[in-house]
Amino acid sequence: MRASKVRWLEKPAAEKSLPVEGLKCKAEWKSGTVYDAEIVKDNGDGTYHLRYDDGDEWKSCPESKIKWPDERLASNNAGIKKELLASIKKVREEAVKASNGVKEAKEERDEKEPRRKTIKECISIIDRVFKENPGADQELLRLLAKNFSTNNMDLMEPTAFDPTGAKIQRYPILFSACRGCTAIAQVRLFMLREVNKLAFRLLNVIDIEETSLPGPLFQMIQQVSSLLYLPQKYEWITSKLTKSSRCETIEVDQLKKAALDLEPDSRDDDLTATIFGQLFQKEHDINFQVDPADGSARGYKVDLKGMSSVDLGGPYRQTIANMCEELQSPKLNLLCKSPNHNNGLNKYPKLWLPNPGATSETERRALKFLGKLMGMAFRSTMVLPIDLPSCFWRKFLQQDLTVYDLEEIDASWLKFYTMLRKLRSNGDRKEFDRALNNDLQSLGKFQYKSLSGENLELMEGGHHMDLDWDNCELFLRLFRDAREREIAVPASIIRGGFTEVIPSKFLQFLCKEDLEEKVSGRSDIDIREWKRLTEYRDGFSADSPEIKWFWKMIEEELDPSLVVKFGYGTSRLPVTGNWGSERCKIGRYTGSGSDAPTPLPHAQSCFFEFKLPKYDSYDQMLQAFKIALCSVNAIDGD
Repeated sequence: MRASKVRWLEKPAAEKSLPVEGLKCKAEWKSGTVYDAEIVKDNGDGTYHLRYDDGDEWKSCPESKIKWPDERLASNNAGIKKELLASIKKVREEAVKASNGVKEAKEERDEKEPRRKTIKECISIIDRVFKENPGADQELLRLLAKNFSTNNMDLMEPTAFDPTGAKIQRYPILFSACRGCTAIAQVRLFMLREVNKLAFRLLNVIDIEETSLPGPLFQMIQQVSSLLYLPQKYEWITSKLTKSSRCETIEVDQLKKAALDLEPDSRDDDLTATIFGQLFQKEHDINFQVDPADGSARGYKVDLKGMSSVDLGGPYRQTIANMCEELQSPKLNLLCKSPNHNNGLNKYPKLWLPNPGATSETERRALKFLGKLMGMAFRSTMVLPIDLPSCFWRKFLQQDLTVYDLEEIDASWLKFYTMLRKLRSNGDRKEFDRALNNDLQSLGKFQYKSLSGENLELMEGGHHMDLDWDNCELFLRLFRDAREREIAVPASIIRGGFTEVIPSKFLQFLCKEDLEEKVSGRSDIDIREWKRLTEYRDGFSADSPEIKWFWKMIEEELDPSLVVKFGYGTSRLPVTGNWGSERCKIGRYTGSGSDAPTPLPHAQSCFFEFKLPKYDSYDQMLQAFKIALCSVNAIDGD
């Protein structure tokens, strides 16, 4: 690809070009119509292998067919590169001086103005590039949360933010915007910091309790809500919430759950046997208004019927994990697998959706209960390990969906939808009829397969209404509306429960990434953060051989989520930088069995504490942990 065609900013030092694989663009199809596409490969001969949004591929697309945005950046790339990098350096200097409160020495006006102009142009270019990569700012904010321990963005020094290229590559949209250039991320941090500083000053003087909020001022904050730093935004929201310290004990009968599990095809339709069902029946004993400032706050305590466990946190987290496992199983009818998950498409994540077929009064109340649990999770360090798609979170926030949101759950639906749209827009009726009789034969009527697997009509009499050239536009509209409605209706019920715990007025300050991360946590374990928030006891230190072996086996051999579940009771860690009293602890075990040939590790999930016996080698410790992770799957009476 010629440098003059690239809209992204070049990296600052090495001349070796960065890969373009995975970057988004717009490109002509062979017919001349322009569609969204993704670069699969640079063939090195002036052509590119492209994958279009409908799944079609062109393995030798000429560069002339690719429509790169922002032609102004395309002119004289070498000059822009030099000027941009010089500007970045100056902006970084400005950031350092602003952070340290250092005032610039007085300069002559004619020396100041060119510098100010260059900085302004640099910021303008970077701002445009980030806007052309929606989601890049949100990925940068998440990366910042992993690199800074502070919850206050004012205290973040841009030049202290120096992530490696490998770290930025884990955030594909951010990498596309920055093109691997750390300096660009630093300048963007400076810009975001100024936005946050102003927004939170305004938020602190707005009375959120007033029914009539300031119009223009409030709208301005709403427009930048997705650019606000989540830990700081979370602190502000939770400071406004009503709190309660009530914590009642709820008896949970694990034998009921075990009996249900022994029957492979059974389902808890009356919601009395599963852990979720038992807690649902005792909903009024749960305190959803937990105090966010109390890191150990819980909505209830658990009494495991017939067992001698004492709930200091472990049984509570275990019931949360059990409920989420039941929700994502055939034992309950409240969630269903996404079509991609059902069809075994490994390219897409295995996601679950609120079941549009869960329409009984009890099921609707149960979905609302799930929303309350989500609200409780938002307030506390506890997370719900449920894998919900972006389309759910968007509809939860009452936002419009994109076709890419729908592709995440049903790639075949998107394939049919985009193929029909392309055939209709091309104006070739013969090709349309041919496709309808071959590739699109399953779409011959005004009907569709719902997310719950039912064949439903798109309109009254749809089972008998043929799809043809003349009614194709109507079919496409009804086809998309039906899919969005399936997601929106149960999402609205869940939202109703959530807003009983977190008032709806606060949702306007949150984006889908905020909600998903705070409610469901991260499925990937950040081992670096886990290490940083771990305390060593009984003479252990970060340099102890056993501690080095512990982290090595987690990084190289074991599934980190299983180790977390063994020691914490649930497979996901809190998402906030400050875990409070729930920091991980590693100490020595000298009790019964510690002198066995392969002594097993012990865990106290109430305190997120691992107890390590004496091990003579890394292999001995690894073998012991493998045995422990296979044999321990729940809290017992000990």
